[in-house]
Amino acid sequence: MNPAAFADLPSTANGVPLHLGNAPRWQPDLRGFTQLGEDFSLIKQTLIKVTEGANLEIRMGVINLFSRAKLADPQTSVSDMSPFGQIFGKTGNPRIVQLGLRITF
Repeated sequence: MNPAAFADLPSTANGVPLHLGNAPRWQPDLRGFTQLGEDFSLIKQTLIKVTEGANLEIRMGVINLFSRAKLADPQTSVSDMSPFGQIFGKTGNPRIVQLGLRITF
């Protein structure tokens, strides 16, 4: 990718662009990385013999099961060309586990 092909539009003192640029709205070749994330849940329902029609439900839900590290999108600011196209961090959440217990009667 050629960073010299991108530039700020000329603008007024208030930051309002004087004209539209010539780039398309969507650049199919300029994308961030694929964001993979697996979510998983288990539910177990058990009949309670103490009363008629009562049951116990145990739930476990895991968000981002494999705790994948996700890279942030590249820098796209053209005001400072030195970090243009570089990645400076990670994004997303770590693995989150939720447990639940429900009694229905």
